Amino acid sequence: DKGARIPIHLASFPESLDPATQQYDEDTAQFFSLIYSGLTRINSDGEVEGVLADEWYGEYSERDGVYRIYFKLKESFWSDGSRVSADDIVFAWKRILSPDVESPYASMLYPIMNASEVKAGNMTSDDLKIAALDWDFLEVTIDPDCTTIKGDKANGEFDPNLFAEIVSAPAFTPLKEDVVTRNEDTWYNTATDIRTNGPFKIANMEAGVQLVLERNAYFMRSPEKEDDIPLDKNVLPHKLICYYGDSEEETTYTMADFMSNYNNGDL
Repeated sequence: DKGARIPIHLASFPESLDPATQQYDEDTAQFFSLIYSGLTRINSDGEVEGVLADEWYGEYSERDGVYRIYFKLKESFWSDGSRVSADDIVFAWKRILSPDVESPYASMLYPIMNASEVKAGNMTSDDLKIAALDWDFLEVTIDPDCTTIKGDKANGEFDPNLFAEIVSAPAFTPLKEDVVTRNEDTWYNTATDIRTNGPFKIANMEAGVQLVLERNAYFMRSPEKEDDIPLDKNVLPHKLICYYGDSEEETTYTMADFMSNYNNGDL
């Protein structure tokens, strides 16, 4: 009565559900796109399009002599019903650029002013030129040395669509600061402590065996407007059950089982 239950097979069990540290392959990148939504994504035509971001644009400031990129966010919500905000993006990106976090994706954010110095420990996170101007408005100041527009009038400009493409990577999704800091050791590996902002939330997880995803009732849907927006407007399946084949338990599916179920239309 809640909707479809769809079993799927993914070959790689994620090392962690921390988007900033996971080493992505095709399977895990697809999986993370189900539970987290970033500002943008690359569509099937290879073009960048907004997910959380409703629009983005660049602007050169004559007064400050710097180029800034702005993202306007859509109204969306975490799996616990709290609103996704620009502050969640700021926290996640500052965390990636912290010297204490080993993320292989930090250098992709180096177009942000002072980012490389913050990562090296020569500056603090307060020096990183990224700010939430409002809950739905993100400002990113670009390092003048990272100009992508040539000519006498370049003024350190950086193609905003190129930056939007960079941050489409799964690593740059928002994170809830209060959850990450309060549950430092469990927010990325325990179903009850994980908060997601994508179409699905983590309902259950058994390492190396299965991950069960249930529809995030608040994806692009305010808890205060539930009667106005149908539950299945943005997410159709109620549950996704992701099986993995590297467990010794008797319930583990073999590849032959997967192929048989697929051919019979059950997978």
